[in-house]
Amino acid sequence: MVLAENVVENEEEERILLEIIDKQILENIITNLSPQISKSKKEVAKKNHSNSKEIDLLFKIVFVGSRVPLELNAKLGNIEKLTIVIEENKVRELIIKDENNNLFNKNFASFKNIKINLKNNSFLQGKNKLLLNQFKGIDIIMWWQNLDISGDKYIGKIDIELPGKGPQIKLEAI
Repeated sequence: MVLAENVVENEEEERILLEIIDKQILENIITNLSPQISKSKKEVAKKNHSNSKEIDLLFKIVFVGSRVPLELNAKLGNIEKLTIVIEENKVRELIIKDENNNLFNKNFASFKNIKINLKNNSFLQGKNKLLLNQFKGIDIIMWWQNLDISGDKYIGKIDIELPGKGPQIKLEAI
C-alpha cells in the first residue's frame, strides 16, 4: 500500500495502521446504516402486527378409519381446538392453545409446510403436514376443504390422510 509505505517505517506499524483504518471504515458504515436498519425493522414489525388475525376454531372428530393407530388418540366425538394466524390471505401459523386436545396435543404435535390460503376472505383451502413424535419421518397430511370462516358459525372440514392409507380421520368445524 503506497500510503502505508510513506507513513510507516516497519511492517508492524503498517499492520497497526491498516487495522485502525479498517476499524474506522467499519464504524463509519455501521453508524451510517444503523438508522436505516432500525427503521426497516420497525416497519416490518408494524406491518406484521397490523395485518395478522387470530381465529380460534373448534372441530369435532366425525370419522376415524380402522387403520388409525391408537397412538393418535383420535376418538369419534372428541373436540379439538386450534388457533390459526392469518396474514395477507395466507395461514401463517397453526397454534395449539388447549392442552385438553387429544389429537392436536402440544406435547407431541407440530405443524409444518403450511400451504393454506384464504379465498374471498371466507374460505380456507389447502394443506399442511402434521408431525408427531411417535411417527417420525412419516408425513401425515391435513387437507383443509372449504372451511368457511366468514360467519359467526364456522362450516367446513379437515381430512387427515395417513401415508398409504388415504383419509382416515375427518374433522368438522363446530
